Amino acid sequence: MEAGAAFSGDTLDKRSYYSYGEPLRAVADARVVAVKDGLPDNVPGHNEAFHPAVPITLATVCGNSITLDLGRGQFAHYLHLQAGSLQVKTGDRVRRGQLLARIGSSGDAREPHLHFEVTTSAKQLAGEGVPYVIDEYQLSATDVRPAERRTRELPLKDEIVDFR
Repeated sequence: MEAGAAFSGDTLDKRSYYSYGEPLRAVADARVVAVKDGLPDNVPGHNEAFHPAVPITLATVCGNSITLDLGRGQFAHYLHLQAGSLQVKTGDRVRRGQLLARIGSSGDAREPHLHFEVTTSAKQLAGEGVPYVIDEYQLSATDVRPAERRTRELPLKDEIVDFR
């Protein structure tokens, strides 16, 4: 987000969105237990203007994705990734901070963004959510508050954060 906006320019061009193509890195040393690649990005659009590149089904809803086994029955899911950007495959061991992929708008994504969650199952949409904290991020500015750095917190629902 910049100046409270998610994009600059043509709202129908995924490259106009600040998040599109941003690198995603592993949150911890982990093992890759699942990857999905090859689903095209959607043209951005909301409500009636949303026309997904492929039909939304249980097999496509999460888009291109990576699932990491964090240990102790916890799994990190990275969803809606850019097709062809995945740098890992099932079975790989990754180190914290290692490049995994880039943000896209595949699956049930109205505009480029990352859907990230930690759950109790390696299967997408099957586990219970697990609370986690993020070491450091910037909470984006709103009409009622300026941008601010946050450490060791979990963002609240609908907060927009920046990891740059």
